Amino acid sequence: MANTLGKLVKAWAGAGEEHLDDVSKHSGLLEVLSFRGASHGLSDKFRMKVTLPGNSNRGLNGGVIPTSGTGKLLQQDLALIDSLEEVDKTEAEGYPGGVNAYFKSETPGHIESMLQTIAYQMFYGTGNNKTIKGFAQYAIDNGKATTLGGSAGNDIFCVTLKKNVCEGLYNAQAVNAGNLVTVENVSGPAGVYKVLDTTTGEELKVLQTSFESRIGLRVGAQHSVATLTNVDATHKPTAANLLTLIRAAKAKPSTSFIFANQKTLDWIGGLKAAMMEMGPMDTNFTQFVGKFEGIPLMLDENIPEV
Repeated sequence: MANTLGKLVKAWAGAGEEHLDDVSKHSGLLEVLSFRGASHGLSDKFRMKVTLPGNSNRGLNGGVIPTSGTGKLLQQDLALIDSLEEVDKTEAEGYPGGVNAYFKSETPGHIESMLQTIAYQMFYGTGNNKTIKGFAQYAIDNGKATTLGGSAGNDIFCVTLKKNVCEGLYNAQAVNAGNLVTVENVSGPAGVYKVLDTTTGEELKVLQTSFESRIGLRVGAQHSVATLTNVDATHKPTAANLLTLIRAAKAKPSTSFIFANQKTLDWIGGLKAAMMEMGPMDTNFTQFVGKFEGIPLMLDENIPEV
C-alpha cells in the first residue's frame, strides 16, 4: 500500500491528537498523495520526456531515418519544514512528568501545524525548485491553468497521481532511521535567556525545542496537474469548466482527484441541486456530489477561501 504522509506521521508519533479540534484542518491531498524517498538524499533528480523518437513505415530494402526523442533532466530539492517551541523554563519543569513530558504534550500541535504547511505548499509552493514549487505553478508553467475571471482564490485542482511521476518526497535516510520529524533541544537543559524588554533589559530563561522535516514534491508530467483559478460567487464553476479541468489533467477515475475548499465544493454541489426536485415522500434533500465524471471530489481546507 502507498505511504501517505498521514500513515508516516502515525507510525512516527503514534496515536493521539487531542485538543486540536478547533485548529485542525482536513486535507484530502495528504490522505491520497503517496510519498517515497528522494533519489539523491536532500534532492530528487529525474528525466522528463518531452518528445518521442520517430518511426519508419518502410518496405523491403527501405531506409530508416535515425531519430531520437528529447527530454530534460529535472531536480527538485527537499524543503525544510520547521518550527520552534519556546517555553518558560520554570513552567516546563513544573509540568506533570517534567520537561520531557511538557514537550511531548506539545508535539501533536507542531505536527498538525507542519501538516497544514506541507499541504498548502504542495498546492501553492514558492514557485521554484529550491523549495516546493507547488501544483499551481506547475499548472501555469505547463499551460494547464484556466481562470474563471473572478477574485483570486477558491482554486480547484485536478491532480493525476502516479508512482515515480507525481508524488511526495522525503529524506529516505532520516525516515529509515525513524526520524520523519527531527526533534532537537536547541537550548540545552540549562536553557537560554530571552530578552523581553530592550529598554529595561528584562530577560526570561526559556527552553527551546525545534521540530524539523524535509519534504518535497515531484511532478514529472506536463499533464499531472490542472487548475481552475479566480473562482468566486459571481464566477462559479460550471460543468463545462470542470470538463476542461479534468481533460487538461488527462484525469482517470483510478488515479486522479479534484481538490477544492468547502465553499467551492458547495458551488459544485449546486450544479446538482439546481436539477433536483423533492417528491411527496422524499425526506432527505442532498446536494452532496462525491465525484465528477468518475473523478473523486476531495475537500482540502488548506486551499484558502475568499
